[in-house]
Amino acid sequence: MRIIYRPTEDWFKQHVNRCRHRCLVASPYVTGILAAYLSRLEDRAQITLLTRVRIQEFALGACDIEVLERIASFGARILSEPRLHAKVYVVDDTALVTSANATLGGFEGNYECGIETTDPKQVEELVNAIERGFRKRGTPRLWSDTDLFGLEQPIYALAKLLDDGLAHIYEDPLGEYVCIRDAAERNHWAMKFFYWTRVALLGILRLGDEFTLEELQTICFDKFVEEFPCKRAWKAKLHKELTVLRDIGIVEIARPGRYRRLVGKTE
Repeated sequence: MRIIYRPTEDWFKQHVNRCRHRCLVASPYVTGILAAYLSRLEDRAQITLLTRVRIQEFALGACDIEVLERIASFGARILSEPRLHAKVYVVDDTALVTSANATLGGFEGNYECGIETTDPKQVEELVNAIERGFRKRGTPRLWSDTDLFGLEQPIYALAKLLDDGLAHIYEDPLGEYVCIRDAAERNHWAMKFFYWTRVALLGILRLGDEFTLEELQTICFDKFVEEFPCKRAWKAKLHKELTVLRDIGIVEIARPGRYRRLVGKTE
């Protein structure tokens, strides 16, 4: 075990260059510098990235959805956990637990510090932690190329609303909210999502700050019954979309059986 100081890039570059088996990265924020290094591993190692896919952070420029799409194009598995804060890098049989995000600042500019381990038991424990998204139970969402592409238009549209002063993002003790003042603008933004996500979000925007799956099912079914008359399929589809919306920071679990929306709220 040894201490690794800045630049983190030197450590990562050294290990990526000799990687033959696997590379797992857990980092809330990711920029092009990580994609540049992971491109060297295409067709020679299994790549897994655990990150956050919160739409607010993309719209604010903290990370870039196109970078995730590029990494996915290398055959990487893209996993998401909205509450991720850990930064861990595993390359073959060596792991680094560090303060450094997989960004230019984290790799080069900031004063970072981490601990490297080659202990087989510790390395495998970290691999398992990344694979399960550091959760005690359940698994993180796996994103396909199509899923990531489907976020582009909502992200760009929200970024424009922020630039034009028609939306803002603020925090309170309950969470981080996307405030789009005008109802027509909120609905127009919701239309940028792929179909079932759009249906769920339009329904959520018509509900109160907290709601249940059954309430969402009722309001969506009433609105879209002519297109999808089979009510039995609605609950499963909407539950799946609530998971997507939770991962991208649009809803969160308020308490068992109830959800809280994080968009359309006013201060």
